[in-house]
Amino acid sequence: MRATLGGLWPICFLILGLMEGCRCSGGLGPCDQNPPLDGCNQACTTAPDNCPAGLYCDATSNQCTADCSATSSCASNETCTADGRCVASSGDGSTTTDGGGCGRVNLTTTQVIPSVITIIDESGSMRNPLKHSTQACADVGDCKNEFAGFECPDFSGQDYCTPPGWVSRWDALEEALVGVNMATSGGLFDTMQSQVRFGAAFYTGSGGMSCTPSVMVVPDPLANVMLNGYAAIKAVYDTRGPNGSTPTAYAIQTVRESVLSASPPVPVVFILATDGAPNCGSTVDSVVTQIETTLDAGIPTYVIGLGGADSGLNTNLQLFADAGDPEVAAMTKANGYLHTPTNPAALQSALEGIIGAQVSCTMNSNGTIMDPSKGTVTLNGRSISYTPNSGAGSGWTATAGGSTIEILGTDCDELKGTPNSTVNATFPCGAACVVEFC
Repeated sequence: MRATLGGLWPICFLILGLMEGCRCSGGLGPCDQNPPLDGCNQACTTAPDNCPAGLYCDATSNQCTADCSATSSCASNETCTADGRCVASSGDGSTTTDGGGCGRVNLTTTQVIPSVITIIDESGSMRNPLKHSTQACADVGDCKNEFAGFECPDFSGQDYCTPPGWVSRWDALEEALVGVNMATSGGLFDTMQSQVRFGAAFYTGSGGMSCTPSVMVVPDPLANVMLNGYAAIKAVYDTRGPNGSTPTAYAIQTVRESVLSASPPVPVVFILATDGAPNCGSTVDSVVTQIETTLDAGIPTYVIGLGGADSGLNTNLQLFADAGDPEVAAMTKANGYLHTPTNPAALQSALEGIIGAQVSCTMNSNGTIMDPSKGTVTLNGRSISYTPNSGAGSGWTATAGGSTIEILGTDCDELKGTPNSTVNATFPCGAACVVEFC
C-alpha cells in the first residue's frame, strides 16, 4: 500500500466544536413522559420543519421529538430552545460531561484547501497544434481529399495536415490556466485562486546533445504555495515560451523535492501537462519511475495529454497516467484516466475536473460515533437525512464505531461546489463520544 502525505485524500475534516452536557442520568424527556408532550412522535419533515411549537423533526425517524420543555429541563450549563433542543449556554467552546463521558456532541467543519502544482512542458514541440489529423504532409499540397483546405504548419518534428485556425499546445494551455484571450477572467489560476493553492513549474532543456535540463518554479520553493497566487504565476508565465527539449523525469523529481523541502499545505496534487515525448536525459521509463516515487511520497500525478492524434505519444501519456493514479496503485482500476483535450474549452474542463475531484465528501472527526442513526447533520444550515446506504443519492452516512461522516450524492455535490460550506453534526447522549471519553 502506498503511503499518503499528511492524510492526503480527505479535502474536508471535522473538528470538535462543543461537547455539551446532557440529561444522561436525569429525568425523562418530554416525549418519554406519560403523557408525552402533545405532538410527540407525529410524522414530520425536516425541510421545512413542520413540527408543533416546542418540538423539532428528528432527521432519522422523521418524527417530532424534543430534548426539553418548560417541565423537562436541560443540564445546568444548557438552555432550552423554542423547538425543544438543549444547547450550551456558555458559548465558550468548553467541554463538559456528566462524569461518565456522556454528552451531546456538536461538530463543525472546516475546509482543507488543496495545493495543486501544474508541471508545464516548455519544449519546442509544444508549438505544435493541439489538434491535427493523422495525415502527414510536407506542404499544403499533400492535404487532399478529406483534408482539402487543411494547412500544413511547420511542426517541431513530423508535419501533419491541420484544420485552419489551429491553436498550439502551448497557447491552449496558457489560455486555460492564465487566460491570455479571455475577456472576463484570467483562466483557472485566476478564477479558482481563492479556493486552491496554485503553484507552477516550467521545464525545458538546452544545449543539443549535451542537453542541460532546467526547471522554473513559482513560488520558490513550492512548499510555500498559498492562496491568491495568480499574479505571481502570471508574471512568470508571460516571460516563458516553447523552446528546447523535454526533461520530464528531471522536472518531476525537481518539483517533488521543491514541494517536500518544507511542510507543504496538504493535500498536494501534481498535474503534468505534456505532449509525451521525453528526452534530454529523460526516458519514458524514467518518467514513470519518478511519477511512482512521487505517489509513494503521497502526491498523485494526473496527466493532461497534449499529444494530439499521435498514437505513440498517447501511449507514453497513458503510462504516465497509470503511474500517478492512486486507484491504479491500489489495484481498484486498471488504468489511470488520461485527459486528451483537443481545444481550449475542453482543456479547461479537464483541468476543472481534476481539481474538483480532489474535494472529498468524507470527513474525519475527533470522536467515535456509536449510533449514527440518532445523529442530526445539517449542510449549509439545512438538515440532511441519515441513510445506512453509502450509495444513496443524497444525505449522509457513517459506520457505527467509526469516526467519519460521509456526505452523499447531490448533497456531496453541494458541499464541493459551494465555497465555505458548513456541516454541523449533533449526536445525543450515548450516540457519540469524544476520543478522551470513549
